[in-house]
Amino acid sequence: MYINELLSHIDLPDVDMIELYNNGSDSVNVGGWFVSDNRSNPYSYKFPADTYIKSGDYLVVDESDFNPGGMGFRFNRSGENCYLFAANSDSTFTGYATGVSFDGQYNGTSFGIYTNSENQDHFVAQSSRTFGAKNAYPVIGPLVISRVMYNPNIY
Repeated sequence: MYINELLSHIDLPDVDMIELYNNGSDSVNVGGWFVSDNRSNPYSYKFPADTYIKSGDYLVVDESDFNPGGMGFRFNRSGENCYLFAANSDSTFTGYATGVSFDGQYNGTSFGIYTNSENQDHFVAQSSRTFGAKNAYPVIGPLVISRVMYNPNIY
């Protein structure tokens, strides 16, 4: 279970969004788990009881869930963190926690997990939003050429 996609810089009527992905072989009940933008305050948003994510499936929550009436949290468009904390039904942490960090981004561009050819995961800007589905490829570019070698001396 991990944070798979996140949208942090958006204009109304769209809102910030978080997508969780269950990469396990069994359904997971995230009811009672917490998500927060502050590791020191993990109790920011508690998932409702009996919130199950099937194996290989996604769960998307948005700002209307974790910031109702402006009383929760929203992400800083200039960059921030997002954390997921596993907890029992009585809000006791189980020890599992995961999180992502992200920098500022263009309006409307989401971040998502991308696994490269060396099987390393990176949380990068995506070429399109894919909430509830497999992530898109990363944004590539712009390409900046900083040096051109013209007619180098080769021995």
